[in-house]
Amino acid sequence: MKNLLKMSDLSPAELTHILDVADQLKADCKAGRTEPLLAGKSVALLFSKASTRTRTSFEVGVYQMGGLGNYMNTAELQAGRGEPLRDTARVLGRYYDCAVWRTYRQRDLEELAELSGIPVINGLTDYAHPCQVLADLMTIRERRGTLAGLKLCFVGDGSNMANSLIVGGLLAGMQVSCVCPPGYRPAADVLMFAQRYGSAFHLTTDPAEGLRDADIVATAAWNTTAPGTAESEQRLRDFVGFQLTGRLLENAKPDALVLHCLPAHRGADPMQPIRIHLYSLAVGSCHPFSLAPVPNSIHHSFSAPFYVHKQCCCSRWNLQHSVTFSFIYDTSLASNCVENVIDSLRKGDTKKSVTFHSHSPCSRSA
Repeated sequence: MKNLLKMSDLSPAELTHILDVADQLKADCKAGRTEPLLAGKSVALLFSKASTRTRTSFEVGVYQMGGLGNYMNTAELQAGRGEPLRDTARVLGRYYDCAVWRTYRQRDLEELAELSGIPVINGLTDYAHPCQVLADLMTIRERRGTLAGLKLCFVGDGSNMANSLIVGGLLAGMQVSCVCPPGYRPAADVLMFAQRYGSAFHLTTDPAEGLRDADIVATAAWNTTAPGTAESEQRLRDFVGFQLTGRLLENAKPDALVLHCLPAHRGADPMQPIRIHLYSLAVGSCHPFSLAPVPNSIHHSFSAPFYVHKQCCCSRWNLQHSVTFSFIYDTSLASNCVENVIDSLRKGDTKKSVTFHSHSPCSRSA
């Protein structure tokens, strides 16, 4: 595998190998012995979309492994005034050892890979988000010790996160259910891929059905359109009932892990009722809860490209996707009232508690 453009580029063995390498890189980082695997290498970090976690993950990850990560806003390149992608790709291929691109169309990413002649990593497109999902799988395996046999349920828009989680979960031997409103199904080719796994995959429009006995619950923002627009208002109507409220999560297992890739859209977020108190605790410096990069993304950023191209180990630190924080939700907490949750925690009422887990590979605290 030379490129990482989508999860289906991987075989089950390759997926496991990437996770194993990421685990080792994380252990080495904790022990203070990160090897300069990217020494002398340069990585083009191309961003056509806004980014906080992905950009930070790759920049820090490449630097800590001894390489040069060069951030470029594509609007400021000649491509921003209309230079053909094929010309930009050929130039980048002459200067850089690897390229990471966050853009819109999957086809553009594939064209960059075809023409640049260097390994290309998907930093997110409208179709796929493989690095995020690798970070999620790494986090799940850390917490549960295995991936095979666990039930993963995604609730939300059947776009890039759903597409990548379905493929990644099935490759890892998980049972996968996907819950989307009518009209928001995952990509047709992803559903065709999932059909090969028979009963291991289930698509439904009923959140309670999809969440039943789930070990892992994942979601993502489902309304990223401009507020007040017709599309935004339509999505707000279509996704009623698809927020991960406390009551809805009672259908999952009592110790289910909940994952959100961020960013959060306050007031219109798929898990707003639950997440507000997470942020309240984190921002209030309550304990080891941190909004700082939870570097499972970081180690992924390293391991993926390291596997993609052995001479150019730069899979962007899963730092970005480590803030894909997960927390254990106690289903005895049925109330959606944030004030009640925080009050219970302050009083030490363990019967109504939520335990949050931040995954910091370098033992950073906040």
